[in-house]
Amino acid sequence: MTIHRVFLVLTFILGSLIPFSVQGQSDKIIYRQLPIQMAIPKPTVRMTRFIPAKHGLAFANTFTNNFINEFDVSTSGLCGGMIYTALDYYYANKTVPDWPYTPAPHKPLRKVLYDRQVNSLEANVDRWIDLYFNPFGRRNWDFFNWGMNLSPGGQLQQLKASIDKGIPTPLGLRSCDKNCIQDHQVIAVGYEIASGKTTGRAGKSDGIKIFVYDPNHPGRTMTMVPDFTTGRFVYLEYPDSAANPRKGWRTYFVDTKYTKKRPPNINPDRFPNDGKIRGLAVEFRTGNDDLRGGNDTVNISLEYHGTRGQTFSNVNSSKRWIGNSSEWVRLDLPKPMSVNEIKLLSIYATFSGGAKGDNWDIKNLQVRGIGNGINRTLYNKPNNSRVLGLTRLTGDNKNYTVWINPRPPAPARTTPVVNEPSTLERNFDRPGAYYKYQPLNSALGFRYCQRLCAKDTRCKSYTYKQGRDGKKSCALKEHIYPKRRDTTATSGIKFKYLNLRNPN
Repeated sequence: MTIHRVFLVLTFILGSLIPFSVQGQSDKIIYRQLPIQMAIPKPTVRMTRFIPAKHGLAFANTFTNNFINEFDVSTSGLCGGMIYTALDYYYANKTVPDWPYTPAPHKPLRKVLYDRQVNSLEANVDRWIDLYFNPFGRRNWDFFNWGMNLSPGGQLQQLKASIDKGIPTPLGLRSCDKNCIQDHQVIAVGYEIASGKTTGRAGKSDGIKIFVYDPNHPGRTMTMVPDFTTGRFVYLEYPDSAANPRKGWRTYFVDTKYTKKRPPNINPDRFPNDGKIRGLAVEFRTGNDDLRGGNDTVNISLEYHGTRGQTFSNVNSSKRWIGNSSEWVRLDLPKPMSVNEIKLLSIYATFSGGAKGDNWDIKNLQVRGIGNGINRTLYNKPNNSRVLGLTRLTGDNKNYTVWINPRPPAPARTTPVVNEPSTLERNFDRPGAYYKYQPLNSALGFRYCQRLCAKDTRCKSYTYKQGRDGKKSCALKEHIYPKRRDTTATSGIKFKYLNLRNPN
C-alpha cells in the first residue's frame, strides 16, 4: 500500500473531516474586537460568481460513512466530496440538485460525493502530512502566519491571485487539535483585504476576510478571519464569549489540485406552485444498535384519507445503517396532496431479532413534506437531546406507527351565494358576548349584518335583532354560543366554523 493510501485510510479512521456545530455557547454573547492598525486604507474586495445559496448543495454535511464494514470502522462527513461536486456542477453550468436532505447510500449522488471525497484527499495528501507534522506544537504560529502571507508563494497570495481571476478556490482547513474544529474543506468565493501588506504579528490585523461556502452551513456565505489572540482562523458568524471563545482552525492551504469532473445528470425537483405536497422525506436517526442490512430490511407503508395507501419495500436498499448515523429516505406520493390527507406512516422491519438476529435502535424520526417551496416538518420525535431514543425494533416488536393526521379532513362545504356567506337561522338568537355592536337604521336588515360578519375575519357568528319598538341592531361575535328561540332575532355561523363546536 502506498503512503498515499495509508494516509487516506488513517484520515478516514480518525474521522478528521467531520461536520461541526456550535454547542454550549453562553447566552450572553460578546464579540471581541480584533486589534486594528491605524489609518487602514479602503479595503480591496473581490468576489467570484460562485454563490453558496445558488451553487452550493442545499443539504448539510451530516454524513456518516461505513468505511470498513468488516471492522465496524466509520467516518463522519463528506465535506471534500461536497465542495468538489459543487464545483463540478458550477463549471459544467448545470443546476445543482436542490434536495434539502442528504442522499441515501444507494443513490448515485451519494457515490459521487464519496468518490470525490477520496479524490480531494488523495490529491492533497502531501499538504495534509506537512500540516500534521507539528511536534509539541512548535509550528503553531508558523502555520497561522502562512494563512496571512501575501509574499510570493504565501497562502494568502495564492488565494488572492486565484480569486482575482474569478476562480472559486478550494481550501483545506487544519485543526488546532484541542478545543478546535476538526479538519475541514471549504470553497473560498471571495476576499477582503484592508491593506496590501500583512505582517502576521500578534496585535496586527490588516482586516483580512475570506468569504467561503462551507458545506456544514448550506445556503450561507461564511466569513473567515484571523484571530491574533488565539492564533486561529475563525468564523465571524459564530458567537463569541469570554467563557466560550470561538473555535476555529490553525491555518488553511490553497488546494491547487482540483480538476473538473463531469457531474451526474440529476434533475432538480420541479413541482407546480399549487401548495400541494408531492413527496415525503423521512430521516432515520439510528441509535447505538445499527440496522444490519442484507436480508434485514425496512418497509414503509403510507395510509391516506380517501385514497388507497401504498407500500415502499426495502427503503434501506439492503444497506447497513451504522450506529449513531442519520439517513434520509424519499417517498413519492401517488398524487398531489394537502397535509391533512396524509393519515399515517407505518414502519415494518423484516429481521428476526434475538441474539443471532438483528435489532435496531431508532433514536429519532423526522418526516417532512416536500413540494414547490415546501419543506414542512410533519413529524419530529424525539427532538430533545435528553431523550434516549424513540423505539427499538426487535423480532417481537417489528412495527412503529407515525400518526400524521388521525382524523380525516372536514368535508368541503358548498360555497354560499354572495348574500349568504354563513348559515341563516331565522327566529333564533345566540346570546353571548360580542366584540362589535352596531345599531342599524330602518333601511337595513339581517342581510347587512350577515355581510358585516362575512367581511370581518374575526367574526365567527352574528345575531341581528329587530325589536318591537322597530329598533334594529347587529352583534358580531368571535365565539359560537348555543342558540335560543327568539322571534325578534336572526343569527348565523360562518360555514368554515360549523365544525368548531356543535351549534345546537
